[in-house]
Amino acid sequence: MKLKNPVSFQTPAKVNFFLFIQRKRDDGYHELLMDLVPISLFDAFQLSPYQGSGIILESNLTNVPLEQNLLVKAIRILERETGKTCSMKIQQVKNIPSGAGLGGGSGNAAGFLVVLNQLFQLGFSPDQLRKLALELGADVPFFIEPQPMLAEGIGEKLSPLPAFEPLSLLLLSPNFPISTGEAYQNCKLSGRTEAFQQHHLGAFEQHQPELNDFWEPLSRKYPKLEICCEELRQAGAISWGMSGSGSTLYGVFRGNQARDRAYHGLKGKGDWELFPVETLTGFRYLD
Repeated sequence: MKLKNPVSFQTPAKVNFFLFIQRKRDDGYHELLMDLVPISLFDAFQLSPYQGSGIILESNLTNVPLEQNLLVKAIRILERETGKTCSMKIQQVKNIPSGAGLGGGSGNAAGFLVVLNQLFQLGFSPDQLRKLALELGADVPFFIEPQPMLAEGIGEKLSPLPAFEPLSLLLLSPNFPISTGEAYQNCKLSGRTEAFQQHHLGAFEQHQPELNDFWEPLSRKYPKLEICCEELRQAGAISWGMSGSGSTLYGVFRGNQARDRAYHGLKGKGDWELFPVETLTGFRYLD
């Protein structure tokens, strides 16, 4: 698998507006009920021909060994399945915070499965790609064809959510990550089964952070999470909460103007990163 021409693409992040932990399975995984919604925050990639052999990765993410990077693991799976070796130079620009509950690494991995499958005409169907993606993580299958989804099982059983208008969100990422492993060590098994599926502004007026089972134990351990949610509320958010296993918080606003006013009001006020984004109805990696 060698490139003939440079190729550029992006991979999106996701947000969870609710996440219920059902139970812990005998294999160590947790069964979940949650939504997965793609958002307009992206990592960027450029693939270039490389005359040598192997993968050359240049990235602003410097603390992850090459073979531990999920996108490289995705390439290795394709090499295993096809019996072909991949050689290319990859330039990666990480804009999605790590350890943030936004699925940045999972999106990277799925994006590479989809893009390389298309570029090299490997012939894998979306269902086959989702099966391979599950080897890399429970939320990676979602990113094969990102659109608002209800997820069950360990996150791999996907069904489309009812259509809804794009939502204006302000993400607030504190200055500390929370690893998925740490979150599950402190998680609450609620077993709740009533999914939050009405993703319109009226429904969000009744929405609470407690719709995420990670929220209660993690907000006790990290009081700054509560402080950040209060900042979003005071900035005009009609709803606020934590995405996935944290640490990113989101605020839902009545349109982009209200969201952008909050962004400018909170910018420079605290030790955090802010990302004004919208939810996406779908996403394609390559046209």
